Amino acid sequence: MQLLPAIRENGSWYVSSVVPLPDGRIAFGLGYVARVLIYDPQLGRDVAEWAPDSWRQDGFVITMQAGPTVLYASHFPSGRRGAFDIATGKFLGDAPWPASGALPPWSAWTHSSGYGNSFDFYLLPGTDTIAACDGRRVHLWSPREGARALPLADFHPAPDLALAMRYAVTTDLRVLEYDEHRTRVVRQREFPQPPAERGLFGLGPGPDGCIYGGAFQSTHLFRYDPKTGQLRDLGDHNPGWSGETYSFCVRRGELVCASYVNGAVVLYDPAKPWNCTYEHQGNPRFVGCLGQFTYRPFACTTDSARRIWGAGEAGWGVTGGGVSWIDPDTGKTGTARLTGAPYLIAELQPGTLLMADETTVRWWDSVANTERAACPWPHGSTPAAVVLPGGAAPRIAFCDAQGLHLARLPAPGKLEIEQSFPLPIDTTRLLWDGRRLLAGGRGIAELDPATGQWTKLCDTGPAQPSALVATTGAVYFTRGPQLLTVPRPQK
Repeated sequence: MQLLPAIRENGSWYVSSVVPLPDGRIAFGLGYVARVLIYDPQLGRDVAEWAPDSWRQDGFVITMQAGPTVLYASHFPSGRRGAFDIATGKFLGDAPWPASGALPPWSAWTHSSGYGNSFDFYLLPGTDTIAACDGRRVHLWSPREGARALPLADFHPAPDLALAMRYAVTTDLRVLEYDEHRTRVVRQREFPQPPAERGLFGLGPGPDGCIYGGAFQSTHLFRYDPKTGQLRDLGDHNPGWSGETYSFCVRRGELVCASYVNGAVVLYDPAKPWNCTYEHQGNPRFVGCLGQFTYRPFACTTDSARRIWGAGEAGWGVTGGGVSWIDPDTGKTGTARLTGAPYLIAELQPGTLLMADETTVRWWDSVANTERAACPWPHGSTPAAVVLPGGAAPRIAFCDAQGLHLARLPAPGKLEIEQSFPLPIDTTRLLWDGRRLLAGGRGIAELDPATGQWTKLCDTGPAQPSALVATTGAVYFTRGPQLLTVPRPQK
């Protein structure tokens, strides 16, 4: 084992890709912000740093391939594919193709699709040329020779490339075998896997009165029926994807599942039979992504126009977070970048959403997708807040070091505290059932705002904020691989 030299430029650096160069040096792609460092094993030090100015502000180098004289590097999240002269480090330009994105794929040759990102080209062995395919034509490009295209039938890959194009492994560990041009799956193989115990993740109430949830790094969807006590693993609700479901809401009788990565949104109708495979997602059905700025959708909701909104943290290589929407009926989307990562989003009235992160409350114009007004939390805040709809003006409950507060929201940008209560537990999540507030963190407790009385339900709380759901009779939360239930006193 040999320790690499420290990176001279300050930053929280990590290696995101690596490839040996023909001259014996090694290219390391970095994240924090995108860089390419060239390391010389003979000298034991870095000898060069390559990155065009347009890459240097964010993202990371997600993959690299080296030809005889050209190094190709892919930048995330911009989706650009850049070429460097290996001898000089000179940036030779970007491939003249549409930017690579999660959806829809420009090239039919998507592969190595870990973490929700698909690489959409191959390097032709022994050459400096890369190739992509739109399903009908093969597009070829190198900075030395420029771009050209040929019919798919006229493309005959070298034997080692043909082998690489023939197989793929999905994130749920199935092996797909393609035809010779990698445009059609001809066979699928599934192998027995050893049992794995996964920690449960987000929870949410469904349109059928059941509790739904998922597991960490798994898009399997489970359902618990409080009436029968049956807990069932329904199956993979987004086959081939990688990630966990952060938040749930309900739209027109369907369960909305918003997941890492890229804010993937899937709809499931419990009233219809389960019909979901890698080849055909009928029910549940994938409708699109909230995108890079809502990579981890901490919260989701629907608005009066039936659009799905998500808010949360941005993806790798980008700071802050964002708010995004998607219309499953039209496929249209919209997004806005934010400095913070909201953990709450709710519709106050048609055309106005309320969002909150750890420093700021925002009134959001959902028609223009822009901020209408904002105010800071009165005393700072912890990531626990919930909107209480109804009444002369909507209200919000939130927690800080001084306790739990109920506040009126009389107008955009105004927050007026009405009542404050001491907190019996450290709180990371608040829920409202129409009469009482549920606090979850280091334990679970409920508050009757009319009397100011707390009832502590248990000393154990959810492992993470997204793993807490309340019904009239019970509270459900997860810790590790277990779904736990605490009965609520009936008053």
